[in-house]
Amino acid sequence: TQYSLFQQLQSESIASTGKPAFAKPKAPSSRGPRRLVKSNENPDE
Repeated sequence: TQYSLFQQLQSESIASTGKPAFAKPKAPSSRGPRRLVKSNENPDE
């Protein structure tokens, strides 16, 4: 869905910059970035 693509894009942005592309008050910062980190890098990062 469009929301999935949107969330994926947001997650990539967070993973790259360490910050979300834009403030999303109800978005848990550990949900998106964590999956990317787990897949590509250390869970510690």
